[in-house]
Amino acid sequence: MACEKHQSIGSESQEGPLPRYCETDELAVWFRRHTRTIRDRIQKGCPVNGRRLKLPATRLGKKWRVREDWLVLFEHDARPPIGRPGLDIE
Repeated sequence: MACEKHQSIGSESQEGPLPRYCETDELAVWFRRHTRTIRDRIQKGCPVNGRRLKLPATRLGKKWRVREDWLVLFEHDARPPIGRPGLDIE
């Protein structure tokens, strides 16, 4: 997934490169869903095993942004366990 890499003025942090953030319109294109669907997943969540799982996001100005690592964890939690390939998270 090719999300924007937002950089602050100055050099990169000592901990490494800055995290990548995706906007809702980028995610909508990637997942072939409407932008409203992505915002609903952020604000209301989606039903998973009898509970509501929200897509973690941060709001910068008027736009929601999702870090790539948050998206990976959300997909892992939202995907049904049957037939789910192993995901190596370190």
